[in-house]
Amino acid sequence: MMSVDAVVLDYHDCLLRSSDLMLLNESQWINDNLIGFAFEYVISLLLTGMLNYAGEVGDAGDHR
Repeated sequence: MMSVDAVVLDYHDCLLRSSDLMLLNESQWINDNLIGFAFEYVISLLLTGMLNYAGEVGDAGDHR
C-alpha cells in the first residue's frame, strides 16, 4: 500500500505536501519545494506592493 502525501498548499506554481512541511519541524535541510514557495510568496508580496505603490503615485498625480 502506497502512503498518500497530502497536498497542504497550492500557491501559484508551488505545491507543498505534508512531507515538505515535516522538514520544518525537524532539524532537516529544506527542499526545493519549500524554497520555491518562499520565492513565489516573496515575489508576490513585492509585486503587490509595487502595484499598490504605482497606483498611489498615479492617483497623486491625477489632478482632474
